[in-house]
Amino acid sequence: MVWTGFVRIIRPINCIMMGLAVVVGGVIASGSFNLDPRLFYGSLTGFSLAGVINVLNDIHDLELDRINRPERPLPSGEIKVRSAAAWASVLLAIGLASASLVSAICLAFAGIAALLGALYNRSIKRTGLPGNIVVATIVSLPFVYGWLAVGDGERPLLWLFFTTAFCAILGREVLKGMADVEGDSQKGIRTIAATKGMRTAGLAATGLFIAAISLSFLPPLMKLVSLIYLPLIIPTDIGFLYSSAKVARDLSPQTAYVEKKRALAWMALALVAFMAGGLRIA
Repeated sequence: MVWTGFVRIIRPINCIMMGLAVVVGGVIASGSFNLDPRLFYGSLTGFSLAGVINVLNDIHDLELDRINRPERPLPSGEIKVRSAAAWASVLLAIGLASASLVSAICLAFAGIAALLGALYNRSIKRTGLPGNIVVATIVSLPFVYGWLAVGDGERPLLWLFFTTAFCAILGREVLKGMADVEGDSQKGIRTIAATKGMRTAGLAATGLFIAAISLSFLPPLMKLVSLIYLPLIIPTDIGFLYSSAKVARDLSPQTAYVEKKRALAWMALALVAFMAGGLRIA
C-alpha cells in the first residue's frame, strides 16, 4: 500500500527516538517525569523534524540510493519525489507549529535545527566527516531542546549525556559511510571509508564507540544519576563493545550495515538509561 512508503521514508524508529530524546532532556532538567504539555509538544517537534530531515535526505540521495539502497520508497518507485516533498512540508508545518506552542525560543531552536538539516542534505553531506559531525550534532540537540522546553536550571548531566550521545551517533555515522562506501565513492561523497579506507573508518567508528562507553561512566562516578542508571547503561555499553569487536574483525560493508542497525538499538537502550538516570531527588 502507498501509505506504507510514507511511513517508511521518515524512518519512524529514528523519529520516535528523537521525540523520546526531547522527553529525556526535560527529565534531566527537572529531575522528574511528569505530563507537562510542553514536553508533549516538544517531542512532537522532535519526531516531525526528524521526519522532515529523513525525507529530504532520501530526495537528495535518490541517485545514491539507486546503488546503495534500491529498496527504499523513492528508488523503488513506491512513492514519487513530488509526493515526498509534499509530505516533508506537512511534517515541517507540524514540527514548527508544535514548537510555537512551547515558546518563542523553542520555535527559533527548531527552525535553526530544520535549516541545518536542510543544508546538510543539500551540500554538507558530500564533505564526509564534517557532514557526519553535523548529523551527530542535530541528533543530539533534542536533549537540549527538552531542557529548553521545561526551562529549569542548568544541569551538568545534560552536557554529559549530550557528549556521550554525540560520540555514539558520530561512530554510527562513520559505520554508515562504511556500509555505503560503493555508492559514496562513485558519487564523490567524501566519507572516511571512501577517502581513507575501510580500516581507518573502522578504527574511527570503534574509537568513538569506546569514547561514548567511557563517558557513560562519568555520571555515576560524579553521583549525578539514580542507582537504576547502571543496570541499564551496562548492557548498552556491552552492545557497543560487541559492535566494535564485530567491525574490528570484519571491515566489509555488509558487517558495517548490520552493526549500524544494531547501534541504533544500543542507542535506544541508552535513551532509557538516560531517562532513568535523570529521575532523581534534587
